Amino acid sequence: MEKIRSFMCIEIKDQSILDKIINFQNDLKFANIKFVERENIHFTFKFFGDITKPIIDKIISLMENVEGEPFKVSLEKVGVFPKLQFPRVIWVGASEGAEKMIQLYNQLNPNFVKLGFKKERPYSPHATIGRVRSGKNKAQLIKKITEFKDFKFGIMDIKSFQLKKSVLTRKGPIYTIIKETFL
Repeated sequence: MEKIRSFMCIEIKDQSILDKIINFQNDLKFANIKFVERENIHFTFKFFGDITKPIIDKIISLMENVEGEPFKVSLEKVGVFPKLQFPRVIWVGASEGAEKMIQLYNQLNPNFVKLGFKKERPYSPHATIGRVRSGKNKAQLIKKITEFKDFKFGIMDIKSFQLKKSVLTRKGPIYTIIKETFL
């Protein structure tokens, strides 16, 4: 049976926010970072990995039963995983309105566990924008991230969330929407 690499997310569709994220990425080009392409920047709810069509159908059914209304989220922080002294992943985070994203996630996550997926740690809304490949110019990178830690990228309208297929290529992942659910 064919398996589809997939994940659930909220897309960042606001072009002015994406412009600011790309400008920030450009400010970090002095470091050895693999940046997430503009069209692939999103808030991941759940990475499912390789799953079969029957599981996808069950996930779609869960999506269709979600209750919620459109809401706004302010993107106004930059951070790293695992910690500032050892940055591996650079992200943009949600602040005001993040609790609505968490509520949406909390509606879905218990059902993912029922489908056999592992229980995740509490959801922290963030969009990965780059992965640090080496320690090149690390001190300068830490300084720049610290300068931008409270940068206001903008306020985003969230009207939907998506289940996406991910195909890995040499040039990077290609994402296509399997299902979009509107709030």
